[in-house]
Amino acid sequence: FRARMQDAPNVIVDWKPYMIDPGTNVMGEDFEAYNRRRWGGSGWTRHLKQEGQKDGAEFKKWNWWPNTMKSHCLVKFAQERNGIETSESNRVLFNA
Repeated sequence: FRARMQDAPNVIVDWKPYMIDPGTNVMGEDFEAYNRRRWGGSGWTRHLKQEGQKDGAEFKKWNWWPNTMKSHCLVKFAQERNGIETSESNRVLFNA
């Protein structure tokens, strides 16, 4: 995936906020506990993980289901107050 991105043209993505589950605990939740509560288990992620591995997304640290509201607010604040593109803000957050 990363190798393919190096050869790609310079693309700027304007990210829009989207919360999968606004009912997520404000402090986040244990991944397995969240999936049991929401979908009865984490089986739905098996195919996603398999397909992601083909592109280098290993999901090794996917043990926490975050509440993303504050990160959405931070990205919006950075864009509106400082003109920072949402793609740059999200890149920094994803790598934190």
